[in-house]
Amino acid sequence: MWRYDFLSKEWRGDKTLACVGDLLELAKGKEGAQRNAFMVEFIDQEDPFAKYIFFLNYVSSVMTKYIVDCVLQFLFSLVE
Repeated sequence: MWRYDFLSKEWRGDKTLACVGDLLELAKGKEGAQRNAFMVEFIDQEDPFAKYIFFLNYVSSVMTKYIVDCVLQFLFSLVE
């Protein structure tokens, strides 16, 4: 799991156990054109009510796209 460290201003990767659930049922017209979404539960998470989404691309992409996606999700979580 990637976490952003504000003090060092760096992304850090942590090993964690995760349970990937079933494919999310989305309303018609809301499905992704490039990837599927799954609900994820982290086994060792501190907040039991935290919700996470895992995206699986239809076509494999390069790592930079994944990192950009993580950064955008992080920035979106700051806005909420």
